[in-house]
Amino acid sequence: MICEIGEILDFHVKREEWTPDRAYRCDVTWRDYETHHSPLKVFEIELSGNVDHALSSLSHAYDSWRPEQLYLVIEDESDSERARKLIEPRIKGAFARISGRLRIVTWRDIYRLYSNLDKDRQLLKEIAKRVD
Repeated sequence: MICEIGEILDFHVKREEWTPDRAYRCDVTWRDYETHHSPLKVFEIELSGNVDHALSSLSHAYDSWRPEQLYLVIEDESDSERARKLIEPRIKGAFARISGRLRIVTWRDIYRLYSNLDKDRQLLKEIAKRVD
C-alpha cells in the first residue's frame, strides 16, 4: 500500500533499497525522480515488534541520505509507546536526533489513507504530476 500511495502521488518508489554502505535495507523509499541520489521519504514497516531495529535502520538512512521525512509503520500503540521513548529528545533517547523527522503511524492509518486515495486515484495522479 505504501508503494502504491507513492506512485499515486507521482513519486519514484523503490522497495527494499539498501543504504549506500549496504548496512541496512529500507523497506520503501520515495524520490522525486529516479535519478535523484537521495530519497525524500524513507519507510520502515515493523509489524513484528522489533521497533529498535526499525529505528536503527531509519537513523542510518537519515545519516546516509538526509531525507525530508522518516516513517515508522507499526502494528499498534504499544509499539508506538516504545518508539516514542527511544526518540524523546528531553530524555536523550538513543534516536533523539531523528525525532524532528520521524513520524510514527500504524498500519491502520496507512490502510485508511490508501482506501481514501484509491477512490480518487486518477484525479490525484493528475494533480500530483510534476512538469519536467
